[in-house]
Amino acid sequence: MNDHNHDDHDKDDLTEEEIRKMIDESKQVNKLKIGYDIGFILHKNFGYHVLFTLIVNLLSSSILIGLTSQIYPLIDITLVGFFVGMFLYTLMELIIKIIMIRFLLKPIIYSFGLILYIVNVTLFWLTDLMVDRFDYELHVENIFIFTIGFMLLRFIFTTYVRKAEWVQKGLK
Repeated sequence: MNDHNHDDHDKDDLTEEEIRKMIDESKQVNKLKIGYDIGFILHKNFGYHVLFTLIVNLLSSSILIGLTSQIYPLIDITLVGFFVGMFLYTLMELIIKIIMIRFLLKPIIYSFGLILYIVNVTLFWLTDLMVDRFDYELHVENIFIFTIGFMLLRFIFTTYVRKAEWVQKGLK
């Protein structure tokens, strides 16, 4: 009788390997949740996240280019250069964000986003180098001004996308 109770108890115990696997899975979920909470991730489904990121980036940059084109042009761009440049920027941004969430989450939080600003300036500079007719005029400060404006507009749009119930629950 005592042996029978011992067998039942063994079935309920978790092995050390199972416990480690559960801990690793919870760490991954927590990093995704933190990334979602601070705005890195726009949707839990990665395909929708990519789509929303591209749309938000296109909207943010087009609004910024439109607002500044008459007052103080920041960028010399054609329609094809705009779409190719923003697609390339979004692709690089997605790859960099995945790596940063995985390895640099604490430094990003501690720097209050300065690391993100530096990364965005670098990505826009690389896009400028790679795409024809996606040029930040002759003034060096244009890329810095554009990046600040872009990040502010994108913050507004990403906040809406993350908070909108029809976006988060309607696309399951």
